[in-house]
Amino acid sequence: MAPSPSAAEVVAPAAPSVAAPRDGWPDAPSRLEKLGEWLRPTLVVGLLTFAAGVILGNVLPTRRDLAGTERRLEDQLAENEKLRRRIVDLNAKAARLEKDPWLTEQILRNELKMSGDGEVIVR
Repeated sequence: MAPSPSAAEVVAPAAPSVAAPRDGWPDAPSRLEKLGEWLRPTLVVGLLTFAAGVILGNVLPTRRDLAGTERRLEDQLAENEKLRRRIVDLNAKAARLEKDPWLTEQILRNELKMSGDGEVIVR
């Protein structure tokens, strides 16, 4: 039986040789490497700039708009509550006017400057 070669004796296969491109540019791989050297960082910076623009241009104004909308909503809710109280007061006043003829006469005389039949208003 033949002895098997050890790991140190095993010969690595030869690396394939890079053939020169057919277009006559023998330095094409080095040009691509140089292109890759500046293209990758440029693309990374461009993508980061784009992402920052999207975030700063769209997300932050939306939060600012949301805060303004919330303030307007709070103001509107406060005004609605004030108007509800006024409606309750006016309904109570209308109910009193329906039941109290003396109150109706007082309003007619004082606010509308009306007089009864045969009365003369002296100022």
